[in-house]
Amino acid sequence: RWGEMGRDGERWGEMGRYGEIWGDMWRCGSPAQAMLFFLTDELGFTQGFLALQGVLAYCGLLLGSVLYSRYVRGVSFLRLFGACQLAAFALSLLDVLLVSRLNLRFGIPDRLFVLGSDALSTVLSRLTMQPFLVLAARLCPPGCEASLYATFMSTYNFGHTLAGASGAALLAPFGVEKGAYAGLVPLLLVRSATLLLPLLLLKPLLGGATDRLKTD
Repeated sequence: RWGEMGRDGERWGEMGRYGEIWGDMWRCGSPAQAMLFFLTDELGFTQGFLALQGVLAYCGLLLGSVLYSRYVRGVSFLRLFGACQLAAFALSLLDVLLVSRLNLRFGIPDRLFVLGSDALSTVLSRLTMQPFLVLAARLCPPGCEASLYATFMSTYNFGHTLAGASGAALLAPFGVEKGAYAGLVPLLLVRSATLLLPLLLLKPLLGGATDRLKTD
């Protein structure tokens, strides 16, 4: 009995480390509120267009699931997370192009540019989340499924709230407010730079468990 409890405790410890990695990767400071005001005030996006973004986001989730099932299964968990984090960094720079209006210099309309970047971001998010859920199911001790799900969702929601709060706290130092977006580009660059920090935490948090981390 004590041996089973010890093994369960080790599994919970491993899952906690993986949860930290995923939370760190996807919940760096987020200036989402400022970007929403920029899209509506400066670019004139309507509620209908924002709703269309949401519909395409769900399509991106489906596409991400298909890509994972066909092309990603069997890839090292560590390698996949590292590649996805670098891709997230690259995609975050698209916001910089949009705010600085460089997309127009390349002949890409704002609406098409936003829809494309959102779709790519959603697919990338699914490619990262799917193997994480597979690993969680594999490591979950029998009878702890509900507690595991509640723990992960609590961690996920806490990271989301913390990212929003930290992003909002940075708006004033960068001089970003409704109708004033001159400091939004530097803020977005800081956000992009923070996306590289979790790469330093992958191996230390995974420890010696890398041989077990496969996404099939």
